[in-house]
Amino acid sequence: MEGTFEKKKLNYKKSFLIEKLENFTLPKEVEKGNVEYKLKLVNPPVERINHLTTQMKWRLAEGHGEMLYEIGVADNGTLVGLSDEDLIASIATLKIMASQLSAEITVVSEKLVEGTGRKVAEILVRKGFNALDHFLEIRIAIIGNQDAGKSTFLSVLSQGQLDNGRGKARLNLLRHRHEIESGRTSSISKEVIGFDSSGEMINYAKSDVTSVEQVCELSTKIVTFLDLPGFQKYQMTTISGLSGSNPDYACLVLSATSGGLNTVSSEHIGISVHLNVPIFIVLTKIDIASGEIFTKTLNSLFHTLKSPYVRRIPIIAQQDDFSWMENFTSLRVIPIFLVSSVTGENFSLLEKFFNILPKPLSENDEKLLEGEAEFNIEEIYEVPGVGSVVGGLLSSGRINLQTWAGKQQIFYVGPDSKGNFEKVLLHSIHRQRCPVKHIKAGQAATIAVNLIDAPIEPDAKVFYYRKGQVILSYPPDLNNNICWEFNCELYSLQKSKFSLNHSDDEIINFPSQGMVYCGNIRQAARVVKLLEIESDSISADLRYFKVRFKFQKEQEWVKIGQTIIFRSDELKFVGKIV
Repeated sequence: MEGTFEKKKLNYKKSFLIEKLENFTLPKEVEKGNVEYKLKLVNPPVERINHLTTQMKWRLAEGHGEMLYEIGVADNGTLVGLSDEDLIASIATLKIMASQLSAEITVVSEKLVEGTGRKVAEILVRKGFNALDHFLEIRIAIIGNQDAGKSTFLSVLSQGQLDNGRGKARLNLLRHRHEIESGRTSSISKEVIGFDSSGEMINYAKSDVTSVEQVCELSTKIVTFLDLPGFQKYQMTTISGLSGSNPDYACLVLSATSGGLNTVSSEHIGISVHLNVPIFIVLTKIDIASGEIFTKTLNSLFHTLKSPYVRRIPIIAQQDDFSWMENFTSLRVIPIFLVSSVTGENFSLLEKFFNILPKPLSENDEKLLEGEAEFNIEEIYEVPGVGSVVGGLLSSGRINLQTWAGKQQIFYVGPDSKGNFEKVLLHSIHRQRCPVKHIKAGQAATIAVNLIDAPIEPDAKVFYYRKGQVILSYPPDLNNNICWEFNCELYSLQKSKFSLNHSDDEIINFPSQGMVYCGNIRQAARVVKLLEIESDSISADLRYFKVRFKFQKEQEWVKIGQTIIFRSDELKFVGKIV
């Protein structure tokens, strides 16, 4: 079996990136981003070190506190390589530079340039975070069909204990009795692992780590995994998780014994692609997959990933070779990791991957940071002695509990059932259960909130916090973003089940109502009018629609450009508000 498996794996080893490496080149260095090429850094003068340190600081800012150096590489991407002596000296220079920025370096990999005897190296630089930032967080949604081994895989990663082949490991994650009895996840659960500034993984395998708080206290980088249900019955929860949690990445878990992708996994890929979420794939159970089934599974996977509707280049991840990382984060490549939760094969490779995995960069990052604060409410708690606590994601701006004037800033929460907002004060903020004074766009947190004008009369109407509301740092324009009806452009994830009645230009079989998922919003909506239709250029199916919706229960806060998912029975659409 082992020999057969290795043979099959080698059949899918190469990609265009590997071929470029074999031709001694990388893509040309770009000015933006968190990757820097340096031919060598051997004993530079003080003035040069100061300049290089400033450059490192800028690259760290581009990568939200992380960056990569490719040493021995020319600016045009040519792999020149260095002697052992020059490579050691260059790494020593990087340590000096990093120390001036309270950062640490880790050698990710070293490779020989074929036929030269010289080496190139990839170096990770990670900044130590102060109390204001505390830690860098990356959120990964775990998607895929039931029985793929998602919970087992996640348990092995976070707990550090291998499975016994009968699902023992997943018992650490399942929350409800019916989940334990059926083995199927029905709710969204969260697990975390961390990395310190030297790149060492922090999880519950360490004897001194027993809580999330301890993982966060020992880490400068946190990876939060959102384990989403794979069973068809719970797909509304899965779609809500993909839409509302705004993950940085999606991890599709697929069993090597499955023989290929089914409808659920294919739809998860389609939703992630249209949400512009970078995807990587973990192929589990490779220890029990026969060579024939393993090949069938990979062929099915490769066929889907290369299809016109996905257009990604699949690549099998290899030890110490992350040359594809830049193309992965730019949505051109989908890496595939071959793992076993029983033998532990390739979990060390995944550990290295998560260590260097960057926070995705966006051209709008700076604009979002400088904008007004908008916090999307995902969860609501009532905490004894504290009061109302809301959890969610800060989509833009910054929230700081300390103000220069010494007074607390007034915020606005809503909309309520009538579309109004109430004034609130924010009393505390926690990230991963750790108290902080400040959060910025892209960070998830829980916030203790108090109404300023809370009613004191017994029969007065009480303001209810709910999922889908927002907290704003500015008085909302009640005539602008709060609405019952809105227009959106949709794309159907399924092959055409619709036909056009040419006599009156109506669409036959188009749903009249369904569930709308838009960020943290999840509400039933009715199709008021079909405004436009368009055929797909590849298949000629009716796949593009412009639709006017009306919420069925209450008004919501929506903005033009927001991503939307619409589901009606088995039909699923993705698009944006226009």
